[in-house]
Amino acid sequence: MDSPSVTSIAEQRIIEYKKSKYYNKQWYYTSQGAIIVLSGITPLLLLIKLPPIFPAISSAIASITAGLSSNFKFREKYDIHVNALDGIELELDNFKVGTGIYANQDDEKKKNILMQNMDAIHRNRRSHWSAMITGSPSPESIIATPKPPDKPPDKPLGQ
Repeated sequence: MDSPSVTSIAEQRIIEYKKSKYYNKQWYYTSQGAIIVLSGITPLLLLIKLPPIFPAISSAIASITAGLSSNFKFREKYDIHVNALDGIELELDNFKVGTGIYANQDDEKKKNILMQNMDAIHRNRRSHWSAMITGSPSPESIIATPKPPDKPPDKPLGQ
């Protein structure tokens, strides 16, 4: 049995990240919509001659939804998957076109670079997810990015 190619692994990760991104985006918007609607109708239910249980239920469901949304961090997970997805798609595009760090490299070297960069993006995604769940400070990016040169201090005007 042949082992999967590096590009097929990248495409599998892209599919995985797109599914996770979509899932978290849907849950985020659903929960936010429910919070807004339920919070908005609670005062209206008080004005209508209904038993007091209805405004209480509406308010309770809005509060529970807000708590669950905050706890499950759908928005933050969405952002993490978007960043990972963008990174892998960019790496795969550069690999296919032969630009960036993939320029002037033999095929085997390009495959190794792509796999290393995909693994770094994946580890970075998992580190950010873990930091988000545990509440610890967000880790620095694992991917080595060139640091811009330090800008010389601005000289005062007239000198």
